[in-house]
Amino acid sequence: MRFAQLIIRLFIWLAHLTPAPLYRLASKLIAQSLVFTNSKTVRVIQTNLTLCFPKMTKNEKRQLTFDYLTNHFFMSKQAACAWVGSRSQIEAKFADVSGQSLIHENNGKATIIAVPHIGNWEFFWHWLQLNFEAISLYSPASFKPLDNLILNARKRFGGQPFDTRPKSLIRLIKKLKQGGVMMILPDQAPKLGSGIYSPFYQHPAYTMTMLHKLVENSGAKLLLGSCIANDKGNEYSIVVEEPEFNPQDLTLEQFNAKLNHNIETIIERNPAQYLWGYKRFKRQPTGSELYLDEIKRREKRQEKQQSRSKN
Repeated sequence: MRFAQLIIRLFIWLAHLTPAPLYRLASKLIAQSLVFTNSKTVRVIQTNLTLCFPKMTKNEKRQLTFDYLTNHFFMSKQAACAWVGSRSQIEAKFADVSGQSLIHENNGKATIIAVPHIGNWEFFWHWLQLNFEAISLYSPASFKPLDNLILNARKRFGGQPFDTRPKSLIRLIKKLKQGGVMMILPDQAPKLGSGIYSPFYQHPAYTMTMLHKLVENSGAKLLLGSCIANDKGNEYSIVVEEPEFNPQDLTLEQFNAKLNHNIETIIERNPAQYLWGYKRFKRQPTGSELYLDEIKRREKRQEKQQSRSKN
């Protein structure tokens, strides 16, 4: 276990110390090779773009795929800085901040900031814990050495990540009600039984119920946040903004639909920085699959079941 952790730390430090221009060039070369070979990742991205932007041309989707992959691989260097960089190195990443007053205006009351998977959410968390009594939900990584590294990085400036066990959630809500500022990633499919299907780009996407429950139970002010990279990807703009809807007194279905629509608005400002490689539409209410590899996996599973039944 210790050896694995040392190897992970070595790779992270190498990424952190590699000159940014060289890392950017390597990211472009990797992106080009994946697009050229039509890799599994590229097929997932293309499926997502086809679903979300049906009017986009083939060339536009290809260019957006390349831009996304370049940003995605370059972000691994930025993530390394977020995990092992010094405080001064991290603070130097924040080129500008807008909307911070919205948090101060809440006068120390409960605040929840929903931060979609766009730009660099690790740096948004660092900015939050450097400036506020920050709390967050934390899903442990399956690989323990990596999990230890990430968890320690997320606590290094005073922030408190809470896992999703019932006792931890009770502590999180208590901390939130005491005036904590909570960050949550709202656009990742939760475990079965912890979400409902809500429209995202007019397609059903399995969306968490927890955010609505937290707002309802704590009376927290809901804000939206993002951390967007500049053209070179070396610095970031922190944006905190109010949602385009009043989250109070909405049903879960209304809340999730409006939230997803607001996330779409954020994505469309910087589409190349969104997490298009994630299978956001993997679980469909009809039971159908939209991603080619999932379709093939289901077909193989059915073939095995049929073979067993014959035997």
